[in-house]
Amino acid sequence: MADFRILTDDVWASPQLSTTDVGEAADRGVTLIVNNRPEGEQPDQPTGAEIEAAAREAGVAYAAVPIQGRPTPDQAAQVGDLLARNSGKALMYCRSGMRSTAAW
Repeated sequence: MADFRILTDDVWASPQLSTTDVGEAADRGVTLIVNNRPEGEQPDQPTGAEIEAAAREAGVAYAAVPIQGRPTPDQAAQVGDLLARNSGKALMYCRSGMRSTAAW
């Protein structure tokens, strides 16, 4: 089972998602997934393309705002804009969920 952390009713954060987690997120009402993880951060992580394909298959929008270290003001603004334009629940993820929470 995925580790979805509820920040608000409409904003959740999570550690690295699997393609199975994407389906669970969709079943729980998520309409947008935001990937805050840089590609290749760890060799075993699913690629952004794999998560995006699973999201599209589940009818969930996908966006990527890769963050290394602390989010910059520009990255936080990008995340804020994505969340503001989303009309449902958003799930952001990174390796542990901390960068996503900080960007929020």
